[in-house]
Amino acid sequence: MIAGPGICGLEAQEEFHSQNNGCGDKTPFTREVDFEPLPRRFKVSNMPQYNRDSDPYDHLNAFNVQMDLQTTSSLVKCRVFPATLGDIPRAWFNSLPPHNISSWEEC
Repeated sequence: MIAGPGICGLEAQEEFHSQNNGCGDKTPFTREVDFEPLPRRFKVSNMPQYNRDSDPYDHLNAFNVQMDLQTTSSLVKCRVFPATLGDIPRAWFNSLPPHNISSWEEC
């Protein structure tokens, strides 16, 4: 369980996140994105993953529709988006320079 707000809470979140995100310090997201809380009862869509075999704009449009139904936070969109990518696109995404993406517009 993650501790409450404050310095200790942030440190606990950072420790939890670094152990559980699979990327460690190599995530392309800034800390603000990485630690944006998901809305209560948030569910990741079961939309098909993007694997370069379909139109990327169609994938983005479908993702935006799904996210707009659940949240207005662009930072949550950033956090969730890599889960919609297949192996090769996700590997490319994870190879981006660390801590450079701070908004959905940059994602």
